[in-house]
Amino acid sequence: DLVRIARRAFDFSPQFHDAPWVAAQQGGRLRVPETLLLGAVTALTTRTFGRVSANLGWTDLKLGPVFEGDTIEAESTVVEARESKSRPNEGVLTVDTRARTLEGMEICSYRRNLLVYRRDGASPYAAAGY
Repeated sequence: DLVRIARRAFDFSPQFHDAPWVAAQQGGRLRVPETLLLGAVTALTTRTFGRVSANLGWTDLKLGPVFEGDTIEAESTVVEARESKSRPNEGVLTVDTRARTLEGMEICSYRRNLLVYRRDGASPYAAAGY
């Protein structure tokens, strides 16, 4: 799967799909493409914040090596919450996220802004009875 994902992302670096190179340089373990790592860490933490309506972007992104077979965990800390100036039923969260392997090596960190529905506001979720 990692080879297919790297090729779809046009990441042709040998660390993602060249078996002889990987065997010689990385002990035979394929590296996880950084786009997949960022997507996985984002997905691991998004549901934590409830009803997210939009990702507004990442800053201070740092990525480290992750290899096939590694298990990762992620946590986010809310550093700011404010009302949206243009959307009265939504607010903006700023969060710091860190991801680590189970061995404790930090492999991803970033600051992220996201738009979330307010608990007391009208939303598609409220209209659907969620």
